[in-house]
Amino acid sequence: MALIALAPIVLTAVGVAFAARLVVRQWRRVNAALKAHEHAAAKNATSSLPTLRPDPRTGIFTPDGSGRAED
Repeated sequence: MALIALAPIVLTAVGVAFAARLVVRQWRRVNAALKAHEHAAAKNATSSLPTLRPDPRTGIFTPDGSGRAED
């Protein structure tokens, strides 16, 4: 009789453990994908930007430092 009363509790515990394992695996998979995407985006964003240098005569910042303004 006591064994029959424990069956729902044991099955519930097994089900919760299974669900928790699935959630943890999904969580880790999604975080790994996000981290890889974030790392690639950060690497591309900084490598494509030119260095700006000021022209000593005009004070205008340009990629090559020439500071030539259109007349």
